[in-house]
Amino acid sequence: MSRRAPPFPEEEVRRAASAWVARRDAGLSAAEETEWRAWLATDPRHREAYDRYAALWGRLDRPRAAGAETRLQRDVALAGRARHRARRRAAGAAVALFLLIGSGWWVARPGAEFEAPAGVVAITRPERRVLPDGTILEHPAGAEVTVDFSSPHLRRIALARGDVHLEVAPDPSRPLVVRAAGLEFRAVGTAFSVQLRAAGVELLVTEGKVAVDAPAAAGPEGAAAPLVTAGQSLLVRTPGNLDLAQLRPEPCAPAEMARRLAWRGPRAEFADVPLREVVAALNGFGERTGGPRYVIGDADLAATRLTGLFRADDPDAFVGILEGGFGVAAERRGPRDIVLRRRP
Repeated sequence: MSRRAPPFPEEEVRRAASAWVARRDAGLSAAEETEWRAWLATDPRHREAYDRYAALWGRLDRPRAAGAETRLQRDVALAGRARHRARRRAAGAAVALFLLIGSGWWVARPGAEFEAPAGVVAITRPERRVLPDGTILEHPAGAEVTVDFSSPHLRRIALARGDVHLEVAPDPSRPLVVRAAGLEFRAVGTAFSVQLRAAGVELLVTEGKVAVDAPAAAGPEGAAAPLVTAGQSLLVRTPGNLDLAQLRPEPCAPAEMARRLAWRGPRAEFADVPLREVVAALNGFGERTGGPRYVIGDADLAATRLTGLFRADDPDAFVGILEGGFGVAAERRGPRDIVLRRRP
């Protein structure tokens, strides 16, 4: 007997594809990797849908608001029921199905939990501090970072949650050490990012070299600390039970490095907000920064309600999301104007 097709097969494929993108971004176990590959092989639509959502994920930043990743993963499980509620809403007033985008999700569920309250559009930048030695420290909202420069021999930074990016002022006599989940990342003068996730700790080096150590690591006594150089990344999945000799940095292409560090740019954040209000906020941002000006050409399009978190300084990606997921056609007029209309 053949299996009964799901009631909304295309929607089920899209939902599964976007969920796999999120799961792979957080890190898969060996068993999960096998399951993902098997899912891709069962139907050509799976690969097509996965590639489409992976591309959208890569065009913008990933969820970085405090707790956003956990909440958004929960939204994956709720999205099926949300779809049925969304179908009852007026045409043009709701998202048909959630779309993964690089710095967040578009969800067919009003009131999704984002930092911005419902009905509010917030455009924010990561916190940026210049430390006493001239080192520049950046981190997104929700990160927990502690700076301790009390020692004359060592500059210490502890990361308890989230991401941190550092442009380290050179001082060979006083290295800077970032400690996260039992790991230590040591640099003298370089630029790098440490990202703390449920799957482990990831190091991204954009300039210079960073040494990695784990004081409580297993393995041969005196094992050399891995050295990660510019253009490389290192993902440590099991801090606290490590063999340093087994850690292997991997090359990270410039485009991928930029994607992973996209949180350093300005972000637009909103929950269940009409497109006209999102456009008004982006236009205000554009006036201050020389960005584009969006013009809504169809009155009914202005009422389309959106929930999302994305790069505010990436108009091509924003337009691409609207065109790909909301039936919008964008037309550029003059040096700044982008006219948004319903696709014929």
